[in-house]
Amino acid sequence: MTISKFAAPMIALAAALFSSGHLQASVLTATGVDSDLGGTMNLATGTTSYSSGVFTIPITATNSSGTQSYQSVGLALEFIFPTSPAGTGFNYINTGSNWLNPADGAQEVHYASVSPFTLISQSLSASLIDVPLTHSFAGFNGGPLTTSDSVPLVQLGDFAPGQVKNFTLTANSVFNTSFPFHTSAFFVAVPEPSSLLLAGFGALAMIAVKRRRNQSEC
Repeated sequence: MTISKFAAPMIALAAALFSSGHLQASVLTATGVDSDLGGTMNLATGTTSYSSGVFTIPITATNSSGTQSYQSVGLALEFIFPTSPAGTGFNYINTGSNWLNPADGAQEVHYASVSPFTLISQSLSASLIDVPLTHSFAGFNGGPLTTSDSVPLVQLGDFAPGQVKNFTLTANSVFNTSFPFHTSAFFVAVPEPSSLLLAGFGALAMIAVKRRRNQSEC
């Protein structure tokens, strides 16, 4: 088979698009997914209970859209805020993925598990995930986190329009003390495959047009 000097670059680009992930949904993003960032994924927490050094937090994740679906949804647990004193959120300690209240050294939290889903350690590298690295809640400031940090992420799977998923998050009180705190997190998901495919094939179409023009000029 003979490949023209114009067809060869097209084939090479097609291979590059598929292999490099341009047509694969690989980067998790909160923009257009979390309700605070233009999406329709909403978080609600129930009443937190405490027993023997363990906080139990019931959580409901809801896709409030009647038409929008999301693929590979995760909940990035990035921030914890106290109820008092005012002024700052818990400081994130990358080693061990703990959060510590700088105003009270006895208030330190470590997310332990989630049921019935999976809790993983997610790198905040910009090549893997796009989430806010600072946040505020009720007058408290949280962060900044850095792209070299890793935070717990709840893997929730796909969400159909209107779908609701309930789960329970447990967190350890590192110093075995009970105290009130507010969990703040962002939903992330991969871009829709259809939009990625259209972008990739659009690039190929542009090269095809260029190829035809070059042929007509020869």
